[in-house]
Amino acid sequence: MHRSAARHTTLTAVERESRRRTWWVLYFFDRFSASKIGQPITVRDEDIDVEMPSMDGLTHEEMREFLDPRNLVINIKLARIIGNICKSADTIIATSTVLLT
Repeated sequence: MHRSAARHTTLTAVERESRRRTWWVLYFFDRFSASKIGQPITVRDEDIDVEMPSMDGLTHEEMREFLDPRNLVINIKLARIIGNICKSADTIIATSTVLLT
């Protein structure tokens, strides 16, 4: 799901946007749960090429199926920052462990 659905031309605009939003909610929960329970993040940001949620390409009727994406986009950006902090903390812990052994 972390790969762009643009390659899948058989998906409708609504299906692509649903897939996109589902991925980003999973991303959000992955980063937040990693920060809370100390687990590593599961997907590196460098491997993600899914577009951010948007209303682009949707008709007015299709737009009614979705909430405004701005809040989700803000939370995705926050999750990215938290993920970067988690990665930095993991690096510090790993380095400290090596130095202590």
